[in-house]
Amino acid sequence: MDKLYRNNEFEDKKGIFQYDRYNQFIEEFRTKYGEEIYGYILEKKRERDANLPPLAKEYQQAKEIMKPYWEVQSEVERMFGKMFAESNAGQRLISKLRKNIRLTNPSIEVAYQKFYAKQGI
Repeated sequence: MDKLYRNNEFEDKKGIFQYDRYNQFIEEFRTKYGEEIYGYILEKKRERDANLPPLAKEYQQAKEIMKPYWEVQSEVERMFGKMFAESNAGQRLISKLRKNIRLTNPSIEVAYQKFYAKQGI
């Protein structure tokens, strides 16, 4: 359970959650331990989350809302290759696609501004 929900193993250097790595881990876990154990862990997570402070609960929801935004990188890598995605042109494309997602999905924009945008302090 710790590996699934409590550490930062699935975040990159910038603290951005890596959904591809996480989803791959979940699939491997489910295959190895079965649905019953995975269901038990999900229930324990719900119990744990119920006791979180309001802002932490909101952050947990924001991570789910932001999935399409963060998955843009993986989609570009899948379509054009990792080298392109890491290039300047690839990063510009990723930024443009992410900006479009934020502009067309108000809930993603709200979560982005609240938890991920740099605050001008």
